[in-house]
Amino acid sequence: MTENQDPDFESMSYAELAEWQYAHREELDDEFERGEYEPVEVEISPNLEVTRSFRLPAIDAELIDQAVERSGLSRSEWIRDVLLAAAKGEGDSPVSKVDLQQALELLHRVENLVDPAHQHVAHRQAS
Repeated sequence: MTENQDPDFESMSYAELAEWQYAHREELDDEFERGEYEPVEVEISPNLEVTRSFRLPAIDAELIDQAVERSGLSRSEWIRDVLLAAAKGEGDSPVSKVDLQQALELLHRVENLVDPAHQHVAHRQAS
């Protein structure tokens, strides 16, 4: 096969690349048999034994997709990395519901202290 006949493999999706390779499988097999390819070392990842599935609002999914795109990783790699970092307590972890509840209770207490004082000052200024 000559260089000018090859498509731009870099711009092809995995599905397009697989389709092209399947359509040209006989040519590729012949080239392989003639020794036209040099061997490459690959690392095969271990089988993943557990799958987790979850639902989230579309807006959250969009935010995740944007972060994935910025990272340069695949979505699965990014999600695994973020979840493992959170599980190990690395980096910024999301605020828990307990933390949020405690923060709300504190804000209500502050509001109860500040509001009467604010009303008192407003009443004195109006007089």
